[in-house]
Amino acid sequence: MNSHFGAIRVPAVPVDALPPAEDARLREALRHCSSATYYAAYQFHLTGDASRLPAVVDGIIARYVETGRRASLANPDGSLRLSEDLGLDSLTMVEIAAAVEDVLGVSLADDDLSHLRTLGGVRELIRGKVRDQRASP
Repeated sequence: MNSHFGAIRVPAVPVDALPPAEDARLREALRHCSSATYYAAYQFHLTGDASRLPAVVDGIIARYVETGRRASLANPDGSLRLSEDLGLDSLTMVEIAAAVEDVLGVSLADDDLSHLRTLGGVRELIRGKVRDQRASP
């Protein structure tokens, strides 16, 4: 080894980690969700990988679903109906939208929510909002 080049500096925060303040904000926003939801959101923020979005959305929704109905979210498909299958009402959807906005940094209008009927519809709406946000300068 050539010692004249000096010591190699290792960053205090690994290159593939969110800044501590962002991680703390994410943990707080998802404090009532599963660790899998947090991990998916963390990875999404770190990499921008949109394939993580369904796990984030499903995890946030699961927080608001009654315990007896959560089993349907274990391997959910997009055809799950928000009201009939998951027992979600319009007020709960507003709470879910606020949580999604906080975690993913997107803006959801009441008009966006009023037409949603299925889990697949929610996923597509969120995916579109994230795509639009990234496309805007």
